[in-house]
Amino acid sequence: QWIVANIGTLIDTAVIKQQGQAPTAIFSSTLLERYPNGQQHIYCELRVTGTRVEVADKMDKIAEAMNNLLLQNQNLPGFTVMGSSPPASFADLQKIDPAIAQRLHDATSTSRTTAALTKALQSHSPLEVGLALCNILVNEFSCTPKGGIIRDLVVQGKSQFADVDMDLMPTLQQHNWKDRIDDMCKRFRTKFNYNVTFSSSRVGANNIPDGMIVLMGPTNIEFEMVAPWNTPFYAPKCMDM
Repeated sequence: QWIVANIGTLIDTAVIKQQGQAPTAIFSSTLLERYPNGQQHIYCELRVTGTRVEVADKMDKIAEAMNNLLLQNQNLPGFTVMGSSPPASFADLQKIDPAIAQRLHDATSTSRTTAALTKALQSHSPLEVGLALCNILVNEFSCTPKGGIIRDLVVQGKSQFADVDMDLMPTLQQHNWKDRIDDMCKRFRTKFNYNVTFSSSRVGANNIPDGMIVLMGPTNIEFEMVAPWNTPFYAPKCMDM
């Protein structure tokens, strides 16, 4: 009742669920109410309707309204707003933002030929170079680019990037990691005419990397990589994960 009374104008329906799992309905967001003693939880599903953009806008307004109410009344329980929606398709993205859709295509599509990627790597456009690198890392080496290069190039379309953060291919093993890295550098040079060399790695026992593996590309582009066995490793000062 408190929720409906205070922010009812922003929602279509509200369903209260005590001691249950947070609901995950299509085009809905979930409000989790945490009591001060930490023992009880009430899940309130705020169901809003509309397009994806309209739903996101409503949920932003709901979150802002709840924060303002909490500032006005310190006795209210704390809230966390969590959103859920159906998986977006590439067709959805093309309608919402064709430019982002095109950059995502360039960064991931298997239809880009070796010749086209090689030409892009020789371009004077850092954006074209970065998108081509993402494509090669994903489709040629099964790596997972993440962080800044996705945010800055794919999403925002910026023309500059400093490094490429990624997870290495899951098939890389502790006993063959250096051979696989050397092979990656060689294939960059021979297949794409792009000079990538092994730079450094922090290694632990038995010469096995326990931190980042760093490769160096032209114009001092750094490839900062985390091996698949280093799941607890985080380097916030060095990588945008």
